Amino acid sequence: MRELKSLRDNLKFQVGIGTTAEVEMHAGMLVGTTLFPKMEIYGFIPVCIADDMNQCLLSDVFIGYEAIGTDKIVYRDLTNCKSNARVAFPIFRRIMRRKKSFKVPLNKIYLAQYIHNPLYKACRSKLRAAEFDRRLLDLSEQIVEQEGEKDLFYETNVSEFLFYRYRSISSNDLPAACADDFRVICMAQNDITGNVDFRVFSPDDLILVCDEIGTIPDNR
Repeated sequence: MRELKSLRDNLKFQVGIGTTAEVEMHAGMLVGTTLFPKMEIYGFIPVCIADDMNQCLLSDVFIGYEAIGTDKIVYRDLTNCKSNARVAFPIFRRIMRRKKSFKVPLNKIYLAQYIHNPLYKACRSKLRAAEFDRRLLDLSEQIVEQEGEKDLFYETNVSEFLFYRYRSISSNDLPAACADDFRVICMAQNDITGNVDFRVFSPDDLILVCDEIGTIPDNR
């Protein structure tokens, strides 16, 4: 009997000397659980397991989202129970693990671990990284300067999940987000109402059924 791998396991690199294979998933692939055997991936949400702002996505207790759009999903802010504040998370269409690192301008990459940081938030609102507070360099060794460039950069590493806004990308496309964990938004038609229902899952709770052209993965 074939052992089925979770989505997270499917994104692990195959162990092998000299391997250069990269792993990826994207919107349109079919996934399932015991209760929901066939759903379509709508997108991916980058999350940081150590950040309080991500607890609405990481909690073991199911917490429903309040609104969903083409590029954002909105939850109540669980860091302040007395507040009616909301927190929005971006939705991406492709997730990858890659064998090489990339240097991305700091103001052009969404970093889930810093969404609460005022320096990073100010950085994201600027057009050029040269305008940013140089204390950003103290946040992480992965935030770097590059010789001949005025901008600050974030240097990805191979242990991180990389996210892209579009399902199809070229080899030159830089990641739009980076995180140490993620959640998967799935959609399926409700048999009773006929409407499309959206649900958010941990990648550990999903198995890959097949991709959008019907190819069943070899999970042996």
